[in-house]
Amino acid sequence: MKTTIKSIIVLLMAAVSLASCEWVDSWEIDNNTGKVKLKAILVTVEGLTNGTKVLPLGGELEVTYKAVPENADNPQIVISSNNQELITIDGNKIKALAPGEVTITITSLTNPTVKETFTLIIPDGLIDTGGESNAVDQSVAESRRR
Repeated sequence: MKTTIKSIIVLLMAAVSLASCEWVDSWEIDNNTGKVKLKAILVTVEGLTNGTKVLPLGGELEVTYKAVPENADNPQIVISSNNQELITIDGNKIKALAPGEVTITITSLTNPTVKETFTLIIPDGLIDTGGESNAVDQSVAESRRR
């Protein structure tokens, strides 16, 4: 009986220990370099809703990102678009030049299979006045999703 109780206590302690461990299942070691590979890019864009952002003409936005895992060997990214006539990209900043819809892709510099995308809508007639965004932004985004 005492042996059974001790066994149960040991098993419970082991379970608690395992439950408190942080598993890092997203790590993968590159067999050629021995370094940690980048597995994902978590992209942050202010005002991004369901993968879509409305940006007025002349407006700018900044793309920020976090590499997963954080200790990936080379977490550098490249930002690109499917239509360079509508926007300019300077580092991690995007500026709206003309009305339309653009797909923005953020890709790992070292692993092109790791990427994130979002849609940028630049409505005709909505011009950046330097102030805060207004309700027109949301109504335009809603009408485009329908």
